[in-house]
Amino acid sequence: MMELLYTANCGVLLKGEKAAIGFDLLHEVQAPPFSKVPEETFRYVLEKEKADVLFYSHIHPDHFGEEMNRAYAEKYHPAYIMPEHPMATLPLAADHGSFEIKNLDLRVEYCRLLHSGDQYKDVINYGFLIEFEGKTILSLGDASLTAPEIPHFLSGKTVDLAFINFPFYTLSSGRDAICNIIKPKNVIIQHLPFESDDRFAYRKAIEKRCYAPGMPPVLALLTETLQKVNL
Repeated sequence: MMELLYTANCGVLLKGEKAAIGFDLLHEVQAPPFSKVPEETFRYVLEKEKADVLFYSHIHPDHFGEEMNRAYAEKYHPAYIMPEHPMATLPLAADHGSFEIKNLDLRVEYCRLLHSGDQYKDVINYGFLIEFEGKTILSLGDASLTAPEIPHFLSGKTVDLAFINFPFYTLSSGRDAICNIIKPKNVIIQHLPFESDDRFAYRKAIEKRCYAPGMPPVLALLTETLQKVNL
């Protein structure tokens, strides 16, 4: 059994029996139309939630915040797996690779994936495929709906749980990628703004699409900070 704790955007902490790992967990600067990690959420995480490894897909302000992470690292000293940055324990530079953290029973495969949006095509963005607590978990960062690297990255792989950014559900090309390329057994939808920040009504739009016939089961829509999900 795992427990998920949500902070904001793509920020999740997965807590298992042997370890706790996070994806894009802490970021203190708001990048509209998306949200930032609220100060009270950061205080809660800093006080109570120790992670062993933190994965960061890319260095955009809605995914990584240096101020919060430096305070967190000073207390808990997790490993930082991320693109090249002074905080990186393992700075990622190769287009593709894999490694194990044996004492945590963690196997990691990573791949550089095209960031969504033409204006961000040169941003270094990594996807992670992680074997953790008996499940294969996929996190794509802000990969394009049709990133050409995804089919090769996932070829022959079974994805038990995929964290999917909500725009994948808003276009037929994204829904096709979910069903025919990613093919996850279960999905958690992320990167939705909080209600107070949702000026484009993304939350309302996605609620109808994510449960459409033929789509994989959605275990949760991550919509509220400090939301918890048992997996």
